[in-house]
Amino acid sequence: MADVHIKAGTLTASFEDRTISGLLLPYGEVGNTNLGKFSVARGTVTIPADASVVTLNKDHSREDPIGRSVILTDTDEGVVGTFTVARTPEGDAALKDADAVTGTRRMLSAEVKNIVLRAGALVSGTLFGAAQVAVGAFPSASLYAADVGDASEPLVTIEESTEAFTTPDGRTASKTTTVTTTVDGGRTTIDTVETIDEPAEEVIDPTLTPEEGAPAVAKAIAPNTLTAQSKPAAPAGPSFLEMTQNLGRAKATGDRALYAAIAGEAAAAESLFAALSDVTAAGAGAAINQIPQWLGELWNGRAFTRRIIPLIGSGPLTAMKIAGWRWLVEPEVAEWAGFPAAVSSNVPTTEAYEVTARRFAGAHSVAREYRDFDVPGFWDGYFRGMTQSYDRQADAACLLDLLAAATPVVAGAVPAGVSSGMASVVDGALSILDRGIPSFAVVAKDVYRDILLTRNDDTLTYLNTSLGLEEGTIESFRVVPHGNMTAGAVLVGAKEAATSHELAGVPIRVEGLDMVRGGIDPGVFGYAGNVIHDASALSLVTQPI
Repeated sequence: MADVHIKAGTLTASFEDRTISGLLLPYGEVGNTNLGKFSVARGTVTIPADASVVTLNKDHSREDPIGRSVILTDTDEGVVGTFTVARTPEGDAALKDADAVTGTRRMLSAEVKNIVLRAGALVSGTLFGAAQVAVGAFPSASLYAADVGDASEPLVTIEESTEAFTTPDGRTASKTTTVTTTVDGGRTTIDTVETIDEPAEEVIDPTLTPEEGAPAVAKAIAPNTLTAQSKPAAPAGPSFLEMTQNLGRAKATGDRALYAAIAGEAAAAESLFAALSDVTAAGAGAAINQIPQWLGELWNGRAFTRRIIPLIGSGPLTAMKIAGWRWLVEPEVAEWAGFPAAVSSNVPTTEAYEVTARRFAGAHSVAREYRDFDVPGFWDGYFRGMTQSYDRQADAACLLDLLAAATPVVAGAVPAGVSSGMASVVDGALSILDRGIPSFAVVAKDVYRDILLTRNDDTLTYLNTSLGLEEGTIESFRVVPHGNMTAGAVLVGAKEAATSHELAGVPIRVEGLDMVRGGIDPGVFGYAGNVIHDASALSLVTQPI
């Protein structure tokens, strides 16, 4: 529904207080508005409880705000408003325009929305704005008598319109309506006079017979002038004919006021549609209330799985230092000749063994909003990532310990038609076969490629037979590619050659409180130590130089 602009009374201004006051919305008078003529009664317009929501602009241009209401008072005469003027160049100009002597915009005009009109009167509406204008439409809207002029001289306004119509006997006539509005002091009188002009009655010669042209029956003609004087309710708005006549008179007389009013309404509408066209989906002017589609944590690569630690034994870690002993020279027996010959004896030797567990830790300072508000999946994703990082670090450390302890082996010649990578695995397996049953090989990526691309199934059969695998299948021997292996290198070992000891429950989750900065400090701690039981059960095969 369209908003209505109701021009009201003369205003006063205070340069010291930077305020403008005046009658904003008069009651009981008919005035010209952008929606036609109608009157406003007390109680039909809703006045905001908070006066500050009503802004003041210039000439109903909402893009040119100059102030804001501070007081709205509902009186018998109408709504009186006091506005504080912005401390801007536009606000300074508004105060000058309100000057009683030199001002050019000394009237207030109300802006009302959600209006309902019936029989030339406002039924309901809501006050939402005000404008400082040059010309008011309500004749006695001034709240301050000193600004009205000489009250002894009545103000008379005459509006006249003519409408053509057809009489019941088929003749063309016209009706002229004259509306006279007289304002005398505080009293307003509206007189409406309608004059009907018909063609003169045809004069009939009484000596003529019907055959000679006289009508058979004479018609009674009503008086050619009908005058009515009353004080009816103001019309709801101008008719299409009146609007057309007003436009014609404005063009003929050069009056630009009507065209300026139409241009102002068009500019307001154009401003609205321009704002709508500037609301884009992205970039400047983008709407900010779009609800994104929530996906949760995005895939961040393959989840890490330990590859080295599962190849060897495992055990609990109960202290930072892991200690034990092992044989350097094992006790031996020999063939005995029998009594009374002496039995054989050798000199067994031992050595102490000790290793310190590695420490792993990581922590972050996280804004506590991530705990105070629901952030789906954040904490699960955080600790999952930290756990994977610990597993990756512990697994890489285990490989370093195995490589450091392994016995070096130089790869031998490769028979024709045999994979060089598979030959290196065989060489490593053969070198430890006396100490234990080979159960795994960790190979460089180029070696693994060579193994995958071989077409000789006999090679796998040869490997299976040579190693003496208990189950008799290649699946019992694991070949694991690893990016940390040097090109061409192969690590072969027996599962019993080493054991990885870890503290139960690692990584251990901990959380601290950063009270001063409003944060939460989550972190994880882990401990792992790798024990090498027999280095001779590990071999590192490299290519000959």
